[in-house]
Amino acid sequence: MSEESYNALATALGRGETLPSHWYTDPAITERERHQIFRKTWSYVGPANELKNVGDYITGYVGDIPVVVIRNETGLAALVNVCRHRRHEVMKGRGNAPRS
Repeated sequence: MSEESYNALATALGRGETLPSHWYTDPAITERERHQIFRKTWSYVGPANELKNVGDYITGYVGDIPVVVIRNETGLAALVNVCRHRRHEVMKGRGNAPRS
């Protein structure tokens, strides 16, 4: 983005205007946000109150990476939710997966 374009956008936002509509649908902007913002910060996967008991889990995505967050005996753990051998998601949705 040129300095001129940036200044025009900043001025428009200062007047209370929204971002240009194509910013919400352009795949190139989405990909840039994934790399420049979401891969560098904490990401929301789901509500902590659904992870009260050992074995409770929720699945979601951090950018385009599938993850599972599970409550274990020592706290919360987050893992990439992909089988290394078959390259598919291991857990689906949310629930409780007790170990026996």
